[in-house]
Amino acid sequence: MSNASKSQTVIGPDCVIDGQIELDSDLVIQGRINGMVRVAGVLDIAASGEVTGTIVAGTVRLAGKVTATLIAEQGLTLVESAALSGRLFTTRLSITDGAMFDGDINVGPQAMAAAQELLERIEGGEDPMERALDPDVTMDSSVIGRILDQRRAKTLSTASVLDQAVTKSENKAG
Repeated sequence: MSNASKSQTVIGPDCVIDGQIELDSDLVIQGRINGMVRVAGVLDIAASGEVTGTIVAGTVRLAGKVTATLIAEQGLTLVESAALSGRLFTTRLSITDGAMFDGDINVGPQAMAAAQELLERIEGGEDPMERALDPDVTMDSSVIGRILDQRRAKTLSTASVLDQAVTKSENKAG
């Protein structure tokens, strides 16, 4: 699948959203979001972007300001203008000089398992920011596994549909 066929949603700089956003594609945030952001692909938070709440994404590139529990399954990059405050769970982390991070961090192969109870609380409707920095939270890997499997299944089925469409198009052209 080529990058040209991948869908991307942009939240403009004048946009303010209170609530939940869930996408099977990529998302660029230039405005402000207060709430839950779930992105199957790449989440790019521009320098003008701000998120307060909870973020669950495949890959995150942060240039703006985030106060959240952030779960980045494939990795997080904090660029020079980034300011992240909260709790972070990711498999890979890259921090550029000048970026700021304040909070708890869990990086590496076991990070997704460690995010388990936190996601369970979010799914149960509890305020994640209230408990996000609680050092006594115990982790159980079953819920995060279920959530990530559902997200992967959506991503794979979307990719499969797009691949089938490309194949049909190539067969007609050939």
